[in-house]
Amino acid sequence: MGFNFFRDRIKEQGGSEAEYIILRTQLATLTLFIFAIFTVFSQSYILLSAVVLLFLLNVYSVIKQLKTRDKRAYEYFFIGLNVLGVLLAAFNFVFPGFHPIYALAYLGIFFIFLIVFHVFFKRNFTYGEVLVSDGEWAVVKAHYDLCSGVKNGFYAVRSKKGIKKGKEVKISVKGFLGERRMPWKVIG
Repeated sequence: MGFNFFRDRIKEQGGSEAEYIILRTQLATLTLFIFAIFTVFSQSYILLSAVVLLFLLNVYSVIKQLKTRDKRAYEYFFIGLNVLGVLLAAFNFVFPGFHPIYALAYLGIFFIFLIVFHVFFKRNFTYGEVLVSDGEWAVVKAHYDLCSGVKNGFYAVRSKKGIKKGKEVKISVKGFLGERRMPWKVIG
């Protein structure tokens, strides 16, 4: 069963192999952080080894297996998160003893990482395939997009006249920080 269950569910919902790799990498990154947090409280070389192994698997997954338009953004995001996880796990071995200032410094580095990602990679558009178009409205299929914050799915969007079925279009996205971002208008 395992990850094949997720692959089958994603395929049933019209998702791609890239979306499966992204989900698998997200789950492995979450597991890496859980192990890293446990490593902070107990200097276990087994947990540290598990963190390093997950790091290597995630790097391989993103660099070698992921084929997507925004590959550089995904590499920066997932490899950066995984490096932060390894640093968290190794931190207790370098500086024994837990002190609250370490946690604050780590959270500061984490938020700086997210801000840098937002500045360099965030955008207000995504891409989708036109399934149906009547002139004023179109139904498009958009894939998961980390840079715009759009989830995989079918969306009704305002459109231009003359858009052909099957054409890939650029779609404007709206929504604020913390909200689900939604495609709403074909712009190209």
